[in-house]
Order: sequence, then structure tokens, then C-alpha cells
Amino acid sequence: MAPRERPAPRRHPSSRFLRCAAVGVDAHGRLLRLFTVNQWVVGDDRLGTEGTIALLPRFDVQMPRPSNLVNRWLTAIFTAYEREISELIRERDRALLTHRQPEGVEARQDRALEVTSELEPSDCRCSRPLRPKRGGGISAVPGH
Repeated sequence: MAPRERPAPRRHPSSRFLRCAAVGVDAHGRLLRLFTVNQWVVGDDRLGTEGTIALLPRFDVQMPRPSNLVNRWLTAIFTAYEREISELIRERDRALLTHRQPEGVEARQDRALEVTSELEPSDCRCSRPLRPKRGGGISAVPGH
């Protein structure tokens, strides 16, 4: 089966977007998996493996929109699974290096390669345990 054709995502030319990882959830918002995707999927800027990993500790979505609760939850997930996300990024880049793409197509633009690495949280130990926050939400326990 041929990969589904999708137009490249549109974004403002001056916007800077760097993907680290994606989060898969069920209909109730429970974490199902963490994964990375190829560059063509989101049309983002590209930074090398270690440069991307170096930014993970700074990941903090402190915006009231589109949802403050979701933004806080997402920040907690990235904090709790920082070590695992780092390994997913490394695995993503290994997959791109070993991928056999058609002649004349860069691995990052090959639409046959969409998901480049993934894990289910049950397959790993959380870098930092999660705990309920006072007043709702969750946060990663610092220092773990």
C-alpha cells in the first residue's frame, strides 16, 4: 500500500518550531505512547540529536491557551519522561541514517517513513515519578 499523500503543513515563515516527540493518548487523555515522526510529517526546523536533547530540560508550556491544564500536563510528561524522550530522539536519528529511501529522496522527506521511533510508557521507567498537584493536575517530582 502506498503511503497516504498529505500536503506539507503550512506555517508562518518567521515561526520557529522544533519537534522533540509526540504524545499519543486515549479518548480519556491517558498516555498511551511517546513517539517521534519524520520531518516531512510536521514540516518543522531540524536541529541535531544532541542539540535537541539539550533543549528538553527547558520544555515548559506556560500558556493559558489552548488549554492551561493540557499545557501543564504536557510539560509534566516531558519532564517525567525526559530520559526516554532523549533515547527516542537518538533512535529517530539512527532510523533516518539506516533508512533505505528511494533514489533522489532524502530520508527526512521520504513519505514511506512516518513514525521513526516509539515506546509505550509501560515499557520504561519514568525518569521522574509523577504525583498529583495540589489543586489538580500532575507534576514531575524534582530531583529524581
